[in-house]
Amino acid sequence: MTDAPPLVDVLDSARSVLVLAGGLSDAKDAACASLLARDAPAETTALAVSYDRSGGEWLAHAESAMGGEPAEALVVDASGTGEGGDRVTTTGPDDLTGMQIALSEAFPIAGTGVFCFDSFTTLLQYIDEADAYRFCNELLGRLWDAGVNVHVHLDPAATDADTVRSLASLFDAVVAADAGAIPAPTDPAVADGREVAVATRSRGKETTNSLAEQATRKWPTTSNPPGRT
Repeated sequence: MTDAPPLVDVLDSARSVLVLAGGLSDAKDAACASLLARDAPAETTALAVSYDRSGGEWLAHAESAMGGEPAEALVVDASGTGEGGDRVTTTGPDDLTGMQIALSEAFPIAGTGVFCFDSFTTLLQYIDEADAYRFCNELLGRLWDAGVNVHVHLDPAATDADTVRSLASLFDAVVAADAGAIPAPTDPAVADGREVAVATRSRGKETTNSLAEQATRKWPTTSNPPGRT
């Protein structure tokens, strides 16, 4: 049994997290569950864009992770199941504008907000890396302004390494099933009973930019996303 601290304690004040794990891995679901359950469900608005689960399946996953039904919920279902409902709206898998419009209907957030994007691996099947980078940057900004804690799933084994590094530069922290997937110093943490590796922009008393600097080695500024010169 590991004596590593809980994931949310290691993340501390990090509000945007990239989760690097296989799409069907236990580590992915464990990290997701921990990040969704940062606060009591009765005080939380749960938001998601879901490709890998239907809207109903994602809501069931969230309720199980959080230990109860969230105060409010909205899932943008891009899975292609056609499932709708009071808490589920559907959109095309490449309709980035539609996703943002749908999510904006949940603002302003009362209490705590959590957001899950499951997953960017699937999104990258429909749009190129440059558009994905730009969309992620804009989405994180809007959710940050709304006070929402964000996590985004990405399978590093199914994604170009340069794209992983570029996207990682946009986040406060990266959580991975394998420390080798993170090009920066990591700390161990426990997510829903499973050990994961965590890299954050601040480690200890000294604030560093090691994550951003190493993640963007080939993309030195946010004005040059992958695929652009």
